[in-house]
Amino acid sequence: MRFIITLSIAVYFVLLVILVLNLEDKSKIIKYSFVTFMASLIIALFLANEVVMDYIISIIIRYLHYPEFSMILATVIITIVLFLYNIFKESKNAKERIINYIFASFILVAYIIFLEMDVNIYSVNALYEKNSLICLRYITRTFTLWNVIIFMIKYFKYFLGKGNKHD
Repeated sequence: MRFIITLSIAVYFVLLVILVLNLEDKSKIIKYSFVTFMASLIIALFLANEVVMDYIISIIIRYLHYPEFSMILATVIITIVLFLYNIFKESKNAKERIINYIFASFILVAYIIFLEMDVNIYSVNALYEKNSLICLRYITRTFTLWNVIIFMIKYFKYFLGKGNKHD
């Protein structure tokens, strides 16, 4: 038990030192070492404890197939925040704005349709009936697809921008 406490304190201080060094130097080496350190911690967490991995996978499956109403509310709130951010962020290009508008609109319209169904959200049977379950799945899967597309755009922008700098 003392080893775990000591290791936890050591990890905390390593992260604190990286943060302090990054505030002063703003070095890319420090940033990449921090990312490497965090990635190794996450990998160690997954490899050391398979229960964590099983729990994360079950949350993802539950979100995509049988989402709870609280997850839907969180998804809609995040969608609204991203939609407003997209409106007020002037530096976004037109293609990204259009993609964000389309996906946010799909999610918000699906949520309005779900609200119009007048489903009793406290009843599991009513929440997971045919049409309401289809609507809930549509919201979660559209949100997941939207995030995958955003990630891919950022990924390709990063590597295409990196390739253009060397020319």
